[in-house]
Amino acid sequence: MVKGVEKKPKNLPVEEDSDEEIPDLEEAFELPHPVELPDEESLEVALLQREFEAAELDQLRASVPIFRSLYERRNTLIESKLKQHDFWSRVFCSAPKDILDAFTTNDVHIVSSLLRSFHVERMSVDEKGQSGDPRDLKFVFEFARGGEDVKDDNIWFAGEGETLRLEKKFYWRKQITKVHGHHRQMWEGLVSEPVRIPWKEGADPTKGLLDAACDLFEAEKKTVAKTGKRITGAERTSLPEYEKLVTELEKVKSEISDAEEGEGDDDSTEQVKLSFFNWFGYRGRDITAEESAAAMKEDGERWAKLAKGEDADDEECTGHDDDEDDDEEDDGSEGMDDAEVYTDGEELAFALADELWPKALPYFNESFEEDEDDDDDEDIDEAGLSEFLKKFGSGEGADDDDDEEFDGIEEVEEQPPKKKARKTA
Repeated sequence: MVKGVEKKPKNLPVEEDSDEEIPDLEEAFELPHPVELPDEESLEVALLQREFEAAELDQLRASVPIFRSLYERRNTLIESKLKQHDFWSRVFCSAPKDILDAFTTNDVHIVSSLLRSFHVERMSVDEKGQSGDPRDLKFVFEFARGGEDVKDDNIWFAGEGETLRLEKKFYWRKQITKVHGHHRQMWEGLVSEPVRIPWKEGADPTKGLLDAACDLFEAEKKTVAKTGKRITGAERTSLPEYEKLVTELEKVKSEISDAEEGEGDDDSTEQVKLSFFNWFGYRGRDITAEESAAAMKEDGERWAKLAKGEDADDEECTGHDDDEDDDEEDDGSEGMDDAEVYTDGEELAFALADELWPKALPYFNESFEEDEDDDDDEDIDEAGLSEFLKKFGSGEGADDDDDEEFDGIEEVEEQPPKKKARKTA
């Protein structure tokens, strides 16, 4: 028994007929005390956790070449035999909830009817799986845009050519800034550049937000080309493209908030939900590869000192007061959070790469299982209606009044329908 923990919970479950209130399970136990580890033990935990994370990264990197050959074989199978069965449309429509939640009704229509190919590559890992960051990701989507088979479905994509190829790259970057010269603030995560999508007039599911994000990014690049230096936060927020994007984004967020608070019906809530295609506008932070490499080197040296028991000559800082802003280095990130058109971009990228991409075959198979279940439901419905008609439509156990007979059938037809499988192209 751990010291400081009671042998029994404060409140035990009560009988079903009892009037006593069943307590929250978390309130039934007390945590051991003290609630904070001493500095020495805390450092040992942090150092060991860092080793675990490094080992997991090495394991992922080493696995990349193994899976590359398997993905190539899978792609050959898809192109030769499964493409005609709408492979990737079925996979996306059978995706787990955290991925499906990213799609609006319009997004589902686009993916189910026009998506022809999808690919994920851990692009920075070498052929032997010995170097390169496996968290760097490249996504390639190919949508049907022209041709007789999609002339009625493609009310979305503009431009020439039968296929629209969209490629979005994510890079894992680290950034360290200093506050008051010695406090460290560290950020790490995926960064990306926005990718413009050619929409037909009036058919943009992002409501202009993706174009606005691309316009801001291009305006920032022009500023950098003019000054020869990285753009500062102040320069970014003074751009007219920034003001336009933030204004439009706040407008959409306000509509979403109103709908979630019940000021709109279910249909209106769906209409103001952020589109999956906003994800192509995700940026994260403005961090170059050189800045990230320098930050990783600095962080590695710091941990090496701590492992040897040496003083790191700085303090980790997770946040600071507003009055310290003037003493903080300008890391170029000012205003980026307010202009982010898809705040969960990193989470969705990892969900697609770690869940959907490697498990595409099982999700494809599941889509057919749903279709079979749907057929069974329809058979049951038809059998039930047949029995109803035999019993009541023929006059057995029912009045001879034709109106009452008709009303009974109408009630059966108005019952909620069975759940249908998601439609695919």
